[in-house]
Amino acid sequence: MHRIRCRFARMMHSRRRADDGRRTVKGRGLFTERTSLSYDLAVGGDRSTGDWFRSALPMLLLCRLADEPQHGYALMEGLRSWGFDVKGATVYPHLNRLHDEGRIDSEWHAPRSGPARKIMTITDEGREHLRELQEQWALFRSQMDAALERPAHGSAADGEED
Repeated sequence: MHRIRCRFARMMHSRRRADDGRRTVKGRGLFTERTSLSYDLAVGGDRSTGDWFRSALPMLLLCRLADEPQHGYALMEGLRSWGFDVKGATVYPHLNRLHDEGRIDSEWHAPRSGPARKIMTITDEGREHLRELQEQWALFRSQMDAALERPAHGSAADGEED
């Protein structure tokens, strides 16, 4: 399992399908091959996995924007580099909600070539909200780790014999 970081680590990678059909990312340098998590329920993803991801997505988007202002497609590519295969239909409603809540600002930029892009930046309120989300996640993670490390009730580890 890969640790989610707010600092973007650039990596050159190629995408391919593993033997079991899962998408993989083959990294170069410090990164090794790893599996990309797909949360698209239409491709057979588990609904509960998708729910977990959608709950964490605002925090992940704020993490990306805390590093630098970005447009939507760049945000999705950044999430993919972290191993999260996301689609615009999942990301853009969350971005709109974060904007409505005052946690991100957006501004249209027209480059010399190519289409205009809506560049999003994190606000001070968004940075504070990100800190709160990270604290909540750390507590949740420590509680889950403690629960998962406990031996199952009635197992041999509890001292019971068959």
